[in-house]
Amino acid sequence: PAYRTTALRGGLLAFVKGQVRVEESIQLPNRSNAHRLRLEFAVGSGVWHLIVADLGPWPLTPRFERTERIRQLAGREPRTLVVGDFNTPYDSVAFDPWRYQWFHGLSQSTRTPGAATWPIGLPLLSIDHVWLSKDLWPRQAWKETAMGFDHAWQIIEFSPLAP
Repeated sequence: PAYRTTALRGGLLAFVKGQVRVEESIQLPNRSNAHRLRLEFAVGSGVWHLIVADLGPWPLTPRFERTERIRQLAGREPRTLVVGDFNTPYDSVAFDPWRYQWFHGLSQSTRTPGAATWPIGLPLLSIDHVWLSKDLWPRQAWKETAMGFDHAWQIIEFSPLAP
């Protein structure tokens, strides 16, 4: 009951216990959307940023311009998370610049069930992502696919890196 729900264009939602402000929303080609949120949690841990993204699912459309625009939207500030359905595999060249600037929740967690998040029953592709700014280390990851959904949900436990 203490969570605040923020509805975002493209059918996306953010649930946050604290203050939420939409800083920027962008609409990209092929039914793709991304939103930059400023968060101030009820526990008083300072300002965080959350980028929520959803890229259209057409497999043969180029990804680099859209993933790059989302990476630019995310910026380089500490305490930043980028989450979403990118419909783009982790090993795609579209994520080459990301791997230098961000940690990947499922791929780089010390304890992980593997990066594949789609399809249900036979996970083959890692197309849903949680990226963490370089001041946050992904320690442990969980995923599961609930009945009625074709994408796995993810929980990434992380901790701050020492300065």
